[in-house]
Amino acid sequence: MQAGNENAAKAFFQKREEITAQRRLALAQDYGHQPWELDDNDALLILASAQWCYNTERWPMVVEFGNCLRSYFDQRGRWQEGILCLKRSAVASLITNNLDVLCQLVFDLGLLYDRKGQRTEAEGCYKTSVELAVQLHQTEVWAEATHRLGWIAHSQGDFLTAETYYRQAMDMRQPDDTIGRSRSLHQLGMLAHDQGDYAKAKAMYEESLQLRRDQGDLYLVAASLHQLGVLAIEQRLWAEAEPYFEETLALREQLRDLPGQASVFNQLGIIAQAQGHYQTARSYYVKSLEIKERLGDGVGLIHTQMQLGALALSRNNLDEAQTWLNPSLDECQRLREGYLEAKTRFQLGIIYYRQLKYPEALAQIHQSLASFSATRGAERDQAGAWYQLGLIAHDQKQFDEAEQYYDKSLAIQEPANFQPDAAQTHLQLGLVAQARGQFAEARDHYQASYPVFQQAGPRFAFHLAKLTYRLGIIAEIFGELEVARDYYQQALQLYEELSLPDSESIKAALERVNLS
Repeated sequence: MQAGNENAAKAFFQKREEITAQRRLALAQDYGHQPWELDDNDALLILASAQWCYNTERWPMVVEFGNCLRSYFDQRGRWQEGILCLKRSAVASLITNNLDVLCQLVFDLGLLYDRKGQRTEAEGCYKTSVELAVQLHQTEVWAEATHRLGWIAHSQGDFLTAETYYRQAMDMRQPDDTIGRSRSLHQLGMLAHDQGDYAKAKAMYEESLQLRRDQGDLYLVAASLHQLGVLAIEQRLWAEAEPYFEETLALREQLRDLPGQASVFNQLGIIAQAQGHYQTARSYYVKSLEIKERLGDGVGLIHTQMQLGALALSRNNLDEAQTWLNPSLDECQRLREGYLEAKTRFQLGIIYYRQLKYPEALAQIHQSLASFSATRGAERDQAGAWYQLGLIAHDQKQFDEAEQYYDKSLAIQEPANFQPDAAQTHLQLGLVAQARGQFAEARDHYQASYPVFQQAGPRFAFHLAKLTYRLGIIAEIFGELEVARDYYQQALQLYEELSLPDSESIKAALERVNLS
């Protein structure tokens, strides 16, 4: 009798657990399109139910749970847990000989490995899904997996192979697959972007954006707008970049996409900072920081802490900058984020430089330079590190060494068309030449900088003022008094507009030229 009651009790609890699992599955499916809204406690219950279904061989439910939880873990950067869920689902689909489902699951597993940075494992999954897709005539998965193989090649710097895969994927798309075609076009834009072909990148992004607008997929529209904004930022086109991000933010808010909102706030902060709107920039960065803290986004927090540190540094608030950068450095080391650690060390090096702590500055910058040199796509960072080393040597009147560092910086900046950066380096090379009495060489460098600073607007007004004064001095040395007078008059106007010191020195120079 007792054994019978025990069996009945087990049957009752098993039935109750099954009902609960069904309810949790429905809950997971409800939130499947917005996994960041799924409550963590419910997710744990769903995970427990998935395990129960696996143990009791309820294979179809195992597959469903795996798909729902993959999105949940993906959004939170908990990719290893998502990988385990999908592996369990793949086993379930293999046991039931459901190859159609397996094909998609293996592809999704590749995506998670990709997110986790395990490119070799991701590539293996994509190739397996291609094989299954060819066998099963699943053209959509075939195209998507080929597209992702393009991304793998792209991330490894193999641009030719990447473009081949991207174009193959686009050719495989069905005529009515506008979303798929838009993704291929978007990645071709990214490819051009990474190779510095901004005009081609913009054309690809805009073509992709139009397809996405026609389709009405707001999430992908936001992604295209975001990338167009990033492209404009890299070209220092602040007025062009801002509307892209404002529209992106409106879409992210409509979609309740918190990670996307955090990213946009960060970009808007960069734009505001570049235009000298420091309080606005800080408010954007703080909004981004609050969202990332809420989501537990460790890498995202590092990015925003670095931006807040850079903002404080741009205003010469060195103590505040360090309060942001020191925790950022600790977190980089904890998460083994080598490139972000190098970026943080570089900023700390600038702080030490401004504090005249040259040995500490050199140690940080040399360490960051080693990482930048080994990182694909970090050319601007590398050039910046050489430039900073030049400033340190320059300050210590080590002119030969300073010139070598500046030349290394310029050798990266000019071929890559980093015009404002190159103009600043030319200015410094001009100062080195002038300090040596090489006035003709100094003038060549100053004149290379002058049109760039003129066109760059308010952000480089300080540099333009200093440069114009220097050009006046050189012209006076060569006896070109009319030219010198024009430069001094321009310099005086800029100095007074910017409330810079030493305007009396320019007035004295003007008086001297007028008396000659």
